[in-house]
Amino acid sequence: MGVKEKALTAASSIASGDFLRMVTSAGAARKIDYSKLAKAIVEEYNGSTIAGSAQTLKVALDSLNSKINGGSWVNISDSPVAYCKRGGMVIVKITNATAGTTWTELATLPSGYTPNASITAAGAAGSNGRLHMGVTIGTNGLIQASCEESTTNGYALVVFPV
Repeated sequence: MGVKEKALTAASSIASGDFLRMVTSAGAARKIDYSKLAKAIVEEYNGSTIAGSAQTLKVALDSLNSKINGGSWVNISDSPVAYCKRGGMVIVKITNATAGTTWTELATLPSGYTPNASITAAGAAGSNGRLHMGVTIGTNGLIQASCEESTTNGYALVVFPV
């Protein structure tokens, strides 16, 4: 039995009914059967190094898991912004932001972490979280916030595909 056949056998032995939850670029939730995904990985990489004798299905699945679950938070210096990339999605976390009633520049995301189209999202501010704060992230990575009243504790979480 060759490497591909062994990998397909291993993929088929993964319990059916184990699912990954994914979010499409349109924001819709989807479930992906882990065993079908494993089988597709093996078939897609047939003839490549992933199907070579030095690689295994476990390596492919570990790689996939790290792409889905990986990504450490990176804090942008001198700003209230942190970001990470997980499963093809960028997550931007804003904490204790200072924002005025006009757009205030908070930080700029690096290349590879910027949205394909400008994004406008909602956040909250004020000691009780009752103030409305808007957040924009431009295609150049510029993150700005504006609040209905000046604040020093604005919060937001923005997620988008890259």
